[in-house]
Order: sequence, then structure tokens, then C-alpha cells
Amino acid sequence: MTVLYLAWAISMFGTSLFGVVNALWQAMLVGLVTEASVAVVVVIWYTLLQRLVPSGLLGRVASLDWLITIAGVPLSFAAVGPVAESIGADATLIAAGLVGGSVTLAFMFLPGARGPERDGSLREPPPPAVGASAGTLAAAGPEDAAGLP
Repeated sequence: MTVLYLAWAISMFGTSLFGVVNALWQAMLVGLVTEASVAVVVVIWYTLLQRLVPSGLLGRVASLDWLITIAGVPLSFAAVGPVAESIGADATLIAAGLVGGSVTLAFMFLPGARGPERDGSLREPPPPAVGASAGTLAAAGPEDAAGLP
């Protein structure tokens, strides 16, 4: 959980660096670091979903996660346009990165935010899927899980 929050904060703080770069190579370096951080976040986040959400609810939880993520895009566009118009694009990038990274780090210290890391639930193997038993796929033969050859 700590790595998740730190990688997320790095990607947010990286946004502010786009407001101060002077050369294309600098922007490419910032992009490389921020996108690598986002990749780390995505891998950890989806692993957490698989480990901590019961399989019967996984589709619903993943869909809700995606809906909230996508719903934020038009809201951010509506907010960023007027802000960039009033203070400039560079200042908007700097402010957004600093605020986003700071808020992300602050969330890391909320009670329970790193609970799965601390309570050991991430060390335990995930529970089996509902209705699944050990060896079900192995006993199926050369077909895949859907029964297709």
C-alpha cells in the first residue's frame, strides 16, 4: 500500500514538472517517470482488487471503479479550462501536480488507508472463487476454462 501511494504521488508531482520544462527531452523524461509510476499504480491497484474483493463482487467493484474514474474526466476538464485561462497553463500544471501529490500523500496517513499492508491480509493467499475447487481446471483436460478445445 505504501508503494501504491508513493508511486501515485510521484505521478502527481510529475504533473507539476510539465509546467517548468524548457526542452522536449525534459518533457520526455518527466513523461517516462510519471507514466512508469502510473504503471506501478495500475499493477498494484488491480492486484489489490483481485486479492481483497470477493470474486462474486469483483465485476461490480471494478465497474464502479472505472465509472468513478471516467466520470472525473469531464469534471476536471470543466475546472481546468477556467483555471488555466485565469492563471496560465504552466501555473495550472504546477498547482495541479503539487495539490494532487500532496493530497495523495496525505491520504496515505488516514487511519486504515494502509490497513491491508499492516494487518497481513495481503500475505494470505486469496480465497478460492465461489464454486471452484482445487484441481477443477486440471481435471478438465485439454480444453480451456470455458470448455473450448
